[in-house]
Amino acid sequence: MAAKKTFSSRKKKKILWIFLGFFLLFVLLLTFFPSSLEAFFNGFKDLRPKSNTVLPIDIQKAIVTEAVKELTQGVDYQHTDIVAQVDPQDAQIAQSQILADNPLYFFKKSGRAVQEFLTFDPLAKTQLILKHNSWEAIETLSLLQKTSKQNNQIIKGLAVNSAANEIAQVEDKFNQILSLSDKVSQTDKDKARAINEVAFNYAEKYFRDELILQGLEEKFDDSEVIKIENARAKGLGAFAKILTNYHPDPQILAREVANSLASETGTNYKELKTTELLQELEDASPDESQKLPLRLSQYILVERFEKKVLAMPTVKRQVVLDTLVNELPGNPMREFKTFSRIRRVFKSRELIIYADLYKAKILEHFESRVLGLSSSDLQSQFITNWVRDPADLRILEALELRAGAQKDTDPKLAGLIKSLKTLGYEQIAKSYGTDPEKLKDTLFYESATLYPDVLDIKVAVDLDKALGNSGFVKNLENQVVDKFVANLPLNLSGVAVNASEQTSSLLLEIKADIPLARQNEVLAAITAEITLDSIQVPETASAINNLVNSLEQSQDIAIVTQSVQAPIEEIISQADTQVSAPTAQEVLQRTEELTEDIFSAPAGQETLTEQALPPIIQQEIQQVQQTTNSTPQVNPTLVETVVNTVEQTQTNTPAAAPEVTVPAPVTQTPVTTTTTSASAPEAPPAVEPTVPAL
Repeated sequence: MAAKKTFSSRKKKKILWIFLGFFLLFVLLLTFFPSSLEAFFNGFKDLRPKSNTVLPIDIQKAIVTEAVKELTQGVDYQHTDIVAQVDPQDAQIAQSQILADNPLYFFKKSGRAVQEFLTFDPLAKTQLILKHNSWEAIETLSLLQKTSKQNNQIIKGLAVNSAANEIAQVEDKFNQILSLSDKVSQTDKDKARAINEVAFNYAEKYFRDELILQGLEEKFDDSEVIKIENARAKGLGAFAKILTNYHPDPQILAREVANSLASETGTNYKELKTTELLQELEDASPDESQKLPLRLSQYILVERFEKKVLAMPTVKRQVVLDTLVNELPGNPMREFKTFSRIRRVFKSRELIIYADLYKAKILEHFESRVLGLSSSDLQSQFITNWVRDPADLRILEALELRAGAQKDTDPKLAGLIKSLKTLGYEQIAKSYGTDPEKLKDTLFYESATLYPDVLDIKVAVDLDKALGNSGFVKNLENQVVDKFVANLPLNLSGVAVNASEQTSSLLLEIKADIPLARQNEVLAAITAEITLDSIQVPETASAINNLVNSLEQSQDIAIVTQSVQAPIEEIISQADTQVSAPTAQEVLQRTEELTEDIFSAPAGQETLTEQALPPIIQQEIQQVQQTTNSTPQVNPTLVETVVNTVEQTQTNTPAAAPEVTVPAPVTQTPVTTTTTSASAPEAPPAVEPTVPAL
């Protein structure tokens, strides 16, 4: 009996040792041969080699046109596809079957952690951490893309939790890199600078992932978005420090980051998209010295966009701006804040009106998000996540004005807005009620005491109610109102106003602080703000153009569509007005990538790229796929011929895509990565000590 027990015990130990052996082998394979093991789990895919067959002329022309459109307009983030947007060398990572919702993912991450642990050179370790970070970000985006199609809410919720956990870990790695750089700088300044350079050059991948995530968030409900956004916040401040540590000069910072985003956002919109991302980093930065270069970079980019667009022919300018307005915004809280600032930096009345139309579109989008906050828990989570500064309440004030202007206000929407405002001001009261003078450190105070608008007045009035019996807050309200009145244009004092009940109600609350002679102008300004925020933005280009022309001529809204005359040009040097366009080499590269995307897909599966092409071209592609198992080659000469005729084609059909002018082929590195000199960063210029936080 004892012998039988001994035999059984030995058998169990043998099985255990075999299991441990397989486990160690698995971890070692994941550590040193991750791509091979990944290929095994992905199965035998239909990897089609290049052939000697040249892509048919009409198909290639259509793909080249699509490539130019993407390089100019950027990728459509509303219908994002991860594989189509990542770097070609990372496509296999995006197609992985082992994601964070798979038990085997633990072993994959363990293998990467072992590699990082066994890498002792700080620079090599930084490069490896960022490579793994990029892979894990892509895998998380792939998980969210897969999860967005999941109908089972329990499975979907678990997957979102897994994704949020991974996002938090990815973001936290930037704190690890900062710590590594700080430690190395004590003994080797040159190597620390090299670490900072590698981290700075990661901006292209980081911001690309952020833009993809914006598109994916549209497919999730409010509770899921809140989880994702909470996770994202973990590393924003650290990444902001990485950028400003390496390039404290806002001119260089603006140029380098915007160029790194051009391949994702398109050359026409890179400045505005970059502004949005930099403002979020500014908000997450802990001190003014770090905020300053990020803020100035935004002003530089907005001014550059304005100069570039105004230098375009009228038809092309309208196409670019109409396309911008018709984009579905990303996160409305973030976008509203960005366009409030952009609108204040613009000097052209035409662009100010376009910015106001975009704000109206954001509010329309925000309405649908608010209607999803049906429970008190969700409302509390939303406010906790998004409201830290009184300036964050401006969008709720705008939504209240918009809802009040509607003839048939949705009672549910009105109730939700009221509830969110109550929670929002309660949260601000908890943060600043015991020491209201801390409000001096907020974006609201900096902006509203210099260049206030109607929404700032609304916030100031409600802030006084929430923090009642505070002499400082009452004085702040008076200061905001006085500055608003002082900034109103004198040449529009004779505007006649038919004030609504809502407008008159707001005026009554601030009437005592306004000279009688200027009350009519204040009424006009409040009415104009409500009018602009309540606009239903049309979908067609012609309707948008007609609306813009009408608003430009309107004296009723002119009082709030004047330039705020912020001294931006006194703070930054003149921005470049050159209109950039993709080179023929960049178009060739993108055409080859799109061709590979179409013809490497399994037979019968239509890719998103293919869906964007004309139906007759789609049919021809299917015929070619039936006769070949390989990816046809692209004719570079034909690319040059096609791109030189794209502008004429797009002029005939302006609503299809922005016009582009592509120069003849030149030997030039495609602008798809951030390139930064290995030499020491340029020294920042002397900056004015006070910069308005618009």
